[in-house]
Amino acid sequence: MDESKAMKCVLAVLSAVTAVCMPIFLYYVSIDLLEFACIFALINMGVFWKLYLGAKRYFKQQELGLNEPSGKRLLSYALFEFY
Repeated sequence: MDESKAMKCVLAVLSAVTAVCMPIFLYYVSIDLLEFACIFALINMGVFWKLYLGAKRYFKQQELGLNEPSGKRLLSYALFEFY
């Protein structure tokens, strides 16, 4: 798998989480249950930052020459590995 396909998979995961969390968030905001709405906003932001920082770590290590270009490694860093 090349990097462009892996990045599309990462964006698909982010889109799926956003598609689930944001309508629920907006529903709870519309009925003034902000404490429940905040939970879904935080889930969405947490997933975004996990994917972003994982991909950033992969590209940073690739710039330093520690990693060869690999889509599987990009998916691994973005989805599964934590700092």
